[in-house]
Amino acid sequence: MRGALSYAFARVLEGAALQNGKTELSHGDLIAYLMNSIKNSLMDSGTSQRPDLRPKQSFDRVAIRFGSDLKLASSPQQAPPAEVGSVLRVYSEKGKSIERLKRPELDLAVEPTTDRSRADFIYFVDRGDFYSKGGDLIVSKMLPVDIADIAEREIAIRKLLELAKTRPRTITVNRGDQRYLAGQEMSLDARRSDGEARVTEYYVLLIISGNGLVQFMYPNRLKNDSMTLPDLPLGQMQAGEPFGADYAVLVTDQKPMDDLVKSLNGLNGSRSSNAVAIQIAKALTPTMKIGLQPIYAAPKP
Repeated sequence: MRGALSYAFARVLEGAALQNGKTELSHGDLIAYLMNSIKNSLMDSGTSQRPDLRPKQSFDRVAIRFGSDLKLASSPQQAPPAEVGSVLRVYSEKGKSIERLKRPELDLAVEPTTDRSRADFIYFVDRGDFYSKGGDLIVSKMLPVDIADIAEREIAIRKLLELAKTRPRTITVNRGDQRYLAGQEMSLDARRSDGEARVTEYYVLLIISGNGLVQFMYPNRLKNDSMTLPDLPLGQMQAGEPFGADYAVLVTDQKPMDDLVKSLNGLNGSRSSNAVAIQIAKALTPTMKIGLQPIYAAPKP
């Protein structure tokens, strides 16, 4: 077993943080890769790694020099998404246990459990709230029939997190990782941090809601959005229903992604979150990056 920081640094030594065929890694790109990889490696367990990587200066200096014989992998090394499936255990609080569910085509199964300590999720039957084991509200006012969509969303996020481990990309909420109350405004920010190399990036951004709803965000060709990532925050949003934990999914590449943009746009408004993970996995290239950012929204008290 190893932690997210150890995993990320092992990938650095393999050359995963190098860009554009370079054999020298700057201090800024090293820190950026490690922090982004750690963020994209974390599943909700109630705890997380937040390493303080110093110094926070001299970003341009060379941190690691690789030998000229370094052979970078020509294809992604992570396991195919189909191998990331899991059994999801649900503990029902104040009500009848959920029924078992098997979806082999999505590589997922949902099992009720009477042991709360072993549960992946806590379901408050009386009010329809679905919580992660770490205490985050996933979705509110859900019905038992929604379990299938919520489970598919969970497996899709796990697949995307696995894909992002070796190809992390920064995306943040401009006001930080907090719980946003209904009506509060926020925006997503994918601008490069200090010290990171600047390159032209093509991009696609979507949001997967706690109930599995897919919302395609950018680039919107009908609005003449630029196909390359702008150097400014990505739009303004308001926290609203369905309350819970949404995930913003950012995919970037150094070359156009027209086919991927088209296929993901076609999923807009559906609850086919597994299809999102499949389409992104199919489109992977050596220069593609993936970033995920949770957004927590709740009703006003």
